[in-house]
Amino acid sequence: MREGDCVYFKQPFQPNPAIPKTYQQGIIAAIVTSESTDRVTDVIVRLYDPNRDAIHVDEDGSSALYSFQRDELDW
Repeated sequence: MREGDCVYFKQPFQPNPAIPKTYQQGIIAAIVTSESTDRVTDVIVRLYDPNRDAIHVDEDGSSALYSFQRDELDW
């Protein structure tokens, strides 16, 4: 698992509860590790829509980042 890899969410992710759009995939933007154990603690992703070949942008037009725990993802 590296930055730039595509990952799949084990559960659909809905970034905005007011909008019924969900995502199943993301692109890794960063990997957070524990200094003491060097284990992955969080994976930071950009939501990805393969049908449109597009990265999700938030209401402000920014490429939003979301944090997931490693066990919430498949790759």
